[in-house]
Amino acid sequence: MPRSSSWRHSVSQILTALRMLDCEELHRAQIESLFGLQRRAALRLMAPLVSASRKGSWQVDRQRLMEWLEGFEQEASEEENRHRLVLQALLQKHVPYCSNINRVHRSSHEDPTQRT
Repeated sequence: MPRSSSWRHSVSQILTALRMLDCEELHRAQIESLFGLQRRAALRLMAPLVSASRKGSWQVDRQRLMEWLEGFEQEASEEENRHRLVLQALLQKHVPYCSNINRVHRSSHEDPTQRT
């Protein structure tokens, strides 16, 4: 798997685009375009999925790529759910604290002579 996974949030869109293609194999330029990657990152992504090499150019089987991405789609969904739960827990834990800070902050800017 490539080190940079900037495309992981777009797995669903990439899969949709792959399903619409009528070719059986994809070459590097198509991978670059689909994933929004530069040459080296596209090659790293392709390396474990290469199905053929024609004239020194790697080819990736579209079906195999889709199956590989479907695994990421599930993983990305689970990761997003975990992220949402952590954020909710943090907000629940710190919202009262933040509310108190705002009250203290506002009261420190009040003019003490104007208090009733």
